[in-house]
Amino acid sequence: MASITNKKSKRGGGLKTIQFKYSTGGERYSIRLGKIDLKQAKKIAVKVEELLACKENALPWPMELSSWINAIGEDLTESLVKVGLLPTLKASTELKVFIENYIESRTDAKLNTRNAMVSAMKQAVSFFGAKTQMQTITRADCNNFKIHLQGKYSLAYTGTTIKTVKRFFIAAIHANQIIKNPFDGLKIPAQKNPERQFFVDRPMLEKLLEACPDHQWKMIIALARIGGLRTPCEVLLLKWTDINWHLKKFLVHSPKTEHHAGKDQRFVPLFPVLKELLEEGFNQAEDGEIYVINRYRNSNQNLRTTFKKIIIRAGLLPWPKLFNNLRSSRSTELVRGGCPMHLLTAYLGNSEKIQIDHYLQVNDTDFENSSRYEPCTNISGAKSGAWSDKKAVQQQNATVCKELQELQQTPTNKAFNDDSLQLETFPILDPMRPIGVEPKAISAISTNNLEKQDDSSGAKSGALVALIRQIVNLSDSELEKLSKALTNPNPDS
Repeated sequence: MASITNKKSKRGGGLKTIQFKYSTGGERYSIRLGKIDLKQAKKIAVKVEELLACKENALPWPMELSSWINAIGEDLTESLVKVGLLPTLKASTELKVFIENYIESRTDAKLNTRNAMVSAMKQAVSFFGAKTQMQTITRADCNNFKIHLQGKYSLAYTGTTIKTVKRFFIAAIHANQIIKNPFDGLKIPAQKNPERQFFVDRPMLEKLLEACPDHQWKMIIALARIGGLRTPCEVLLLKWTDINWHLKKFLVHSPKTEHHAGKDQRFVPLFPVLKELLEEGFNQAEDGEIYVINRYRNSNQNLRTTFKKIIIRAGLLPWPKLFNNLRSSRSTELVRGGCPMHLLTAYLGNSEKIQIDHYLQVNDTDFENSSRYEPCTNISGAKSGAWSDKKAVQQQNATVCKELQELQQTPTNKAFNDDSLQLETFPILDPMRPIGVEPKAISAISTNNLEKQDDSSGAKSGALVALIRQIVNLSDSELEKLSKALTNPNPDS
């Protein structure tokens, strides 16, 4: 266990020293801290004990301990190296030489990953200098590197580059070239870029398929846009034997994620449009053909160049990330159609976080159809539909209820008097008319009109009751006149 000694100095105060001994025995080592308060010395002693435990048990440093090592000064770092708690650095290597050797050693990396590392190396060498010693690069230098990239490139490219360069310095720590990673604690910009997203809708897809030079290209586009396959790696690996026509699904081999357990292959549904195109392609295939895409398997062929020509021939303009946005469009389309997230990630072979950050898109269609997310309110007799229709029914209900209350409160309608008992002037309110419209005369009311009243008004039975009450309350003479009027609706004719 580490202990703290306090040696008094001539100028007052005490010079703190941490002493410890390895569990194997031997001499006692000292780390001189100088004139600091006891509280700070105790914190350092705790970290010394953690370093000692990691070294003796061959354990990696915890995140908190690693952050502390990156934050301490050069004097304390040298003291920890001298007592063996931090590794002794090897002969310093120039930045460019070390990164080149590291990339060369990554034989497990895919071609696109290696290309990304080479691109990040060029950016780092251009900014820091090819012959710069890695241990001389500070956190301030890394922050300036970030500002430099943000001034020239997108946030997504800046974040990807910094993340890759940071990985170079982690490798340098493992190789005992440096002790601390100057990129630790630097906030890395998000690597998603919504500005480069583009939704390829179904009408665009139809134009693309019509503009294809052959059926092989139709299947390439359909596998990306309808099947959601990565292009070209997953599309070119698809074999005819991978398609299960009976179960309506096909097996996709994924080189990009094969280093993850259980992510080397996945099943994708044989969607109707895709099934039709693949069946036609199967009928056109020659005997003995193994792969679905047979004509464009040459590594020297650039599918992007031909695809751009197809897009222009279809009357469209090329969009960013040509093939990736086909896959992204399919992901967005499936979500809009109600596909559960666990099925979506299974079909496309990525995680929910990747889907949200890089695939799912938001466009004008989502705002136009936003009313579908509005909770429905039950209205008597109302038909399901747009909110505006429901609002209209509510207004009509309110109007009818108000007018019926007035009728029921008056035993005898004012239109029925001895001086002017004319049938065509007897007002009967139409429950479907808004206030302010001239009511119909009783001569215009018929059984059919009453039957046509929408149940959504909630007033059909109420209107009949009110009418019956009005007729019953008439005197004998009034009933006789009403009977004659019903027999002859047009007395003037």
